[in-house]
Amino acid sequence: MACDRGSYVTVESTRPAPALQILRIIAAAFMIVPIFIGLALAFVFVPHGGSGAFGPKLLVPVILGAAAFLFQVTFGFRAPAIAVGAPRRSYLPDFQSRMFIRLALAEVVLFVSLALAFVWSDTGFVMYAVGAAVTEILLIVNGWPSQRVIEKFRRNLERDGGQSYLSEDLGLPTTGLSTAL
Repeated sequence: MACDRGSYVTVESTRPAPALQILRIIAAAFMIVPIFIGLALAFVFVPHGGSGAFGPKLLVPVILGAAAFLFQVTFGFRAPAIAVGAPRRSYLPDFQSRMFIRLALAEVVLFVSLALAFVWSDTGFVMYAVGAAVTEILLIVNGWPSQRVIEKFRRNLERDGGQSYLSEDLGLPTTGLSTAL
């Protein structure tokens, strides 16, 4: 939105604060890793006829993903409750540390699937691909600092009635999170 103020024009920005942009860049870096590893593994498995067979072993990454999801939900959103009238402080470091826990839990599925692709060579690349797909889902659902993830963490902080100011620290509107996230 532009407004005229004499001889110059100012533009009000609706972009998120640098902190949120940095967190999104970090999350995006985690999300690109499975793709690059998959491209490298395609050269390892496919030329040697080890593209993979389908079978019950492929349920291992799915089961690991379900366990990782439960750990993400259980431990990845834990936050100290803020009491009513507590002095203002930034809870951005708390959000950031829990985000890294959620990202790491998702990546566990990827790296276990990578190891199993070599251990169970009959499943090969397909084992890795299933694990990478599960990892990407976990990263999108609970890793990316989206409106839902930020709001869930904020509600957990404010469960005792205190004010976290997390939305403000992330450069988001305080009257409600933008749907452009």
